Amino acid sequence: MSVSHLKPKSRWTSSRQLQTATLMLVGTLIISGLVAALWFAGEHRISQIFEQFNKLQQNPPMWLEAPMVTGKYLLAPTIALFIGVLAVMRVSPQPRTWSRRIVVSILIILTLRYVTWRSLSTLNLANPLNGVFSLGLFVLEMLMLASSTIQLFLMLNVKDRKRAADIKSQAVIDSSFDPTVE
Repeated sequence: MSVSHLKPKSRWTSSRQLQTATLMLVGTLIISGLVAALWFAGEHRISQIFEQFNKLQQNPPMWLEAPMVTGKYLLAPTIALFIGVLAVMRVSPQPRTWSRRIVVSILIILTLRYVTWRSLSTLNLANPLNGVFSLGLFVLEMLMLASSTIQLFLMLNVKDRKRAADIKSQAVIDSSFDPTVE
């Protein structure tokens, strides 16, 4: 049996992984900067692509409109999901696995609805300057939403350890009153 498989990872391996992530980030920034520069320069194909996106942004489908603008019936799914969350919280005041999954699922559905609306009907792509700032803020907002969504998924695996903590604290209390234990 060789000892080579027991060696810790070399510095090169962890450095290489860091380099891959850095290269991906730098590559994305360079490509985005190149597209923005070509858009500012008036490159016909890039400008045409953003003109098409702007036309779609100006006339989104009705189901994508903001609920308060087009009518109250578009607000119904959001209100129904909200009432569903209230009902789950009323039935299960202490979080349980099933209730946590229902609430997290509803929150993810609402987040996906928001991201769809935000990406397909709120960007200002009328000209390169407005477009670059609009897309930049949109990307930052999506990064923040991704962070929150990851926390929602992590909340699904929460385990209730109250009973184990109570047993442990009771053992500590019992040992502190026992004169034979030092």
